[in-house]
Amino acid sequence: MINIAERAFYGCPALKSVTIPDSVKNIDRWAFGYKYDTWQEQKTKIPGFTIYGTQGSAAEEYATEN
Repeated sequence: MINIAERAFYGCPALKSVTIPDSVKNIDRWAFGYKYDTWQEQKTKIPGFTIYGTQGSAAEEYATEN
């Protein structure tokens, strides 16, 4: 199984999109699309972040949940 670990790309606001292949079977929480907002002192979503993947994949599941 190929896994993308929790917070793998957390805090990378320059990363605006990812394409996730079907070989990825699990994506842990906050792996993509989040940053720490020091003003609000909490994690926030990166505006406009886009996940590309196929229907029924781990990419779709992560995108739906996040």
